Amino acid sequence: MGELLYQGKVKQVWSTEDPEVLEFRYTDQISVYDQIIPSLIPRKGESLNRTTCHWF
Repeated sequence: MGELLYQGKVKQVWSTEDPEVLEFRYTDQISVYDQIIPSLIPRKGESLNRTTCHWF
């Protein structure tokens, strides 16, 4: 595992051995107006990851 480059409310971005590749990690948490909502959305992290893979 590389170095943690960014940590937000629902996402982390990590470096990898390949400087051209980043690793994104998403959670199932909900963030609204910079606040974490106590409930989760099942598989939200997976959905965000698939969207990221599609666009990037």
